Amino acid sequence: MPAIGWASKKNKLTYGLGVFGQGGMGTEFAATSFLAKGTGDVVRSEVGVGRAMIPVTYDVNDQFVIGGSFDFVWAGMDVKMALTGQEFGDMISTLGGTQSQGRASGTMVDGMVAMMPGMIGGVNWARFDFSNGSDFTGEARGYGVAGKIGMVYKVNPTFTVGATYHSRTNLGDLETDNATVTMNALVDVTNSSGPYTAMTIPVKGKIAVKDFQWPETYGIGIAYKPTDKLMLAFDVKRIMWSNVMEDFNMAFTAYPAAQQAGLAQGFGGSQLNATLDQKWDDQTVFSMGAAYRVTKAVVVRAGYNYASNPIPDTYLNALFPAIEESHVTAGLGYSFSENSGLDFALSKALNVVAANPNPFGEPVISDHDQWSGQLMYTYRY
Repeated sequence: MPAIGWASKKNKLTYGLGVFGQGGMGTEFAATSFLAKGTGDVVRSEVGVGRAMIPVTYDVNDQFVIGGSFDFVWAGMDVKMALTGQEFGDMISTLGGTQSQGRASGTMVDGMVAMMPGMIGGVNWARFDFSNGSDFTGEARGYGVAGKIGMVYKVNPTFTVGATYHSRTNLGDLETDNATVTMNALVDVTNSSGPYTAMTIPVKGKIAVKDFQWPETYGIGIAYKPTDKLMLAFDVKRIMWSNVMEDFNMAFTAYPAAQQAGLAQGFGGSQLNATLDQKWDDQTVFSMGAAYRVTKAVVVRAGYNYASNPIPDTYLNALFPAIEESHVTAGLGYSFSENSGLDFALSKALNVVAANPNPFGEPVISDHDQWSGQLMYTYRY
């Protein structure tokens, strides 16, 4: 993801502008994968959060600096998710569902249940689809704001401490007018309770991912510089996932019958509210790093961070496997002059395995590791 930043200092005041991708995740599985649930189409997810921020800092004195930022935040999401008929039915209480993983309700569900067992004898599978081909924006998008405050205190020439607080975002719902809810159902068009024929019913409409937010975080850190060449740093950060990842809510509204085809016309104008339980735990992230100046032009860096997996196994979804715990990093910086330099960083997310016990069949195991890199050019004036 591209990023750019600019900062300028005037007397005791420093201000700037930055645009960057803050975070996200995504997975994709083939149409032949068991996660496609026999639907014949790929399943995938892509979530991205970005910020355009205006930071300002003020030098209270030579040792103490305070600052903050106002952030414009955007988020995008793609989802192509499949459910077996058993999984979908378990979300519907009027069909005797236990709702162990989530809930589904609305006039679309009411209409489908009313057709049972006459016209509809059951559901083989269901899908939620909203996705585009962009590497930078998701099909469903939302916008909002957030803020950050912090301070740095230089205790002495070798020891510095800092603290920060980042607010929860205030994002609008992630919305798109290009969504499809598809059911493959056993249908008897004569409404005679059989014989039934498996028929695919794609219902077109718009969808909103409700109240998707980035959590508030706060942290403290220290930096120690025992020599002119070596700097050591240690941070502790708390991420309040439990306040924003309790569940995943989608609200689907079908287009009118005139804009539907075939049997989907019977669901024209209907609504479907689907909730998948997540119940993420809060995280404490421990980070440590070191930078060593080899020569006047060359700096090498290394680091490590750890945070326990925030997702309970019971609610782990293979489309959203944010289960990483340990990261190892390395970096290299080269100064072309006093005014410009190039920095490269490499990060390895160490392998971690987690399993959803899956009340509907075999456990679903997520096995995940990851490489990422960053290249940054800096010019000072």
